[in-house]
Amino acid sequence: MDLGTLAQIGEFLGGIGVLITLVYLVRETRQNTQAIKAQSFHVSNSALAELNLRISENPSLGSLASQSFDPTFKRDQLTDQEWTQFGLLCRSMFNSFESMHVQYEQGLLSEDLWSKRMGTCKWFVTQLPAWELWWAQEKDLGIQLESFIEAVDSADPMGGATRYDAGA
Repeated sequence: MDLGTLAQIGEFLGGIGVLITLVYLVRETRQNTQAIKAQSFHVSNSALAELNLRISENPSLGSLASQSFDPTFKRDQLTDQEWTQFGLLCRSMFNSFESMHVQYEQGLLSEDLWSKRMGTCKWFVTQLPAWELWWAQEKDLGIQLESFIEAVDSADPMGGATRYDAGA
């Protein structure tokens, strides 16, 4: 075998090595992307689960949450302190949803999960008077990302639900 043939064999083997390396990197990148998506899902749902747990463990927050589901709610049902506390409770929940919005925009949350979460947001702010009032005030404050506000406002309410009926 002459030197030219050895060089060609070396180039061929080098090309195969590069191809194997690229296949390995693609595989690792896909696995990493899946892991990041799973972590995003976990963190998003954990934040909402933690909020639900806090509400269930705190009688004052539980009472506020319960009052916020009253279809005949009027703002004067709550003191200014209670309204502030309710607003912070709402903002905590919607900050979690806003975080999901950013993750969705970055391709880290599935369309199915995202549409369910936006449907939930839309349901709260269109079917529950206390939440409708809070959302109008929240939008005026300009705290939430404009793209998140647009996503909530343009979403379909979850399951086509109408007004909440505690007796149902």
